[in-house]
Amino acid sequence: LAGYDGVGALGWAILVEQPASAVLTPARNGQHLAILLVLLGAGLAAGFAYLFAARTTKPVTALAAAARSVVDGDLTARVTPEGPTELQELAEAFNLMIADIDHLVSQVRSANATVTRSAGELSAASGQLAANAHEQSAAVAETSATMEELARTSGSIADTVDRLAGQASDTRSSLEPPGATAAPPSRPKFP
Repeated sequence: LAGYDGVGALGWAILVEQPASAVLTPARNGQHLAILLVLLGAGLAAGFAYLFAARTTKPVTALAAAARSVVDGDLTARVTPEGPTELQELAEAFNLMIADIDHLVSQVRSANATVTRSAGELSAASGQLAANAHEQSAAVAETSATMEELARTSGSIADTVDRLAGQASDTRSSLEPPGATAAPPSRPKFP
């Protein structure tokens, strides 16, 4: 490498010559140092990014695991609020939501037990009602048969009384002296 500069009053020029390796060595050393500092900075940035990402994703991962447990039916799953404020609020809201769902499921189970018990009671009452209705139907049929028998017996008694009244009239007529007038016999009235 060479360089020159003019000396104005003398009309001279100064010429300096040096090997390129000697002139460029400090620049190359600075370049190597700059590359090393950039790589070191990138490594530190990646390390801090990983730590901050892990700090942020750990609560999210715990929340996702708890949500999977709830999907599988574990309503006792809860999340410890940690991490940034927003994630702590999300964890607290998740815990409240699961507690509310657990309470609702308990109420549904209780209502189901009540409905099942009531359905059993209704079924038993319906069976008893059907049995009572059958007994009443049998009693009505028996009463109807008794009434029919009573009507036949009453008719038979009425026929017998009519025959006896006729015989009594015949007997009276045969016992009365000739020429006497007798009052006609009164007949009993039956409903």
